[in-house]
Amino acid sequence: MGELEGSHVPGVPQYEPREQRKWLVLVVAWMTTLAGLAVMARLWCRRIRNQPFWWDDYLMMFSTIWNWAVVGVGFAMFIEGVGYHADEVGERAVANISMWLLVTEIIYVWNLCWTKLSLLCMYYRIFRFPLFKRQVVAVGGFVVLWAVCVSFLFTFICVPVEKLWRPAVEGRCVSELGVWLANASSTIFSDVVILLLPIPQVWRLQLKTLEKVGLTLVFGLGFL
Repeated sequence: MGELEGSHVPGVPQYEPREQRKWLVLVVAWMTTLAGLAVMARLWCRRIRNQPFWWDDYLMMFSTIWNWAVVGVGFAMFIEGVGYHADEVGERAVANISMWLLVTEIIYVWNLCWTKLSLLCMYYRIFRFPLFKRQVVAVGGFVVLWAVCVSFLFTFICVPVEKLWRPAVEGRCVSELGVWLANASSTIFSDVVILLLPIPQVWRLQLKTLEKVGLTLVFGLGFL
């Protein structure tokens, strides 16, 4: 692969990324469609059972809209050349992709936040134990603080922010790998806490053991 004029990013010998671009579009399109259908099925089930929508339903709808925003920005990055090696698209496209990536990261964090809060609101609605409700509120507060902190970290990886997509600008950057690891570990931690939170309450219910196991598996599907 020859190096484009104005690009100082070396290529990777015998690397052919174009097929990955096709699969990138297919996977994102299918997963987004399936997620939208799942939310629609949820709302339809509540409607046919004459159950009024509550905060968990509204937050899930809101989260779905944010997910569409994430996908939209992702396709903007795709148009700029995501999936090609940097030496094929040039410095301007790499800079644009870096800017869009920053936007995507922040939107995605809040997309996760709304989804987590939707699950917590569902727990709050279903279970009647006062102590459990307080635990749900506490975890919800942690999730919001997590989203604020991670958004701050992503935004100010570099100071000034412009240095993220214009490395020649004077300034300094923290370790991007460190920020990503901090985000990933805190995301997994909050996911595990949220998914395990209702399990003790399920086993306190006056149900047969097999029914408790079934409910535990249903809540455990969130790990997927």
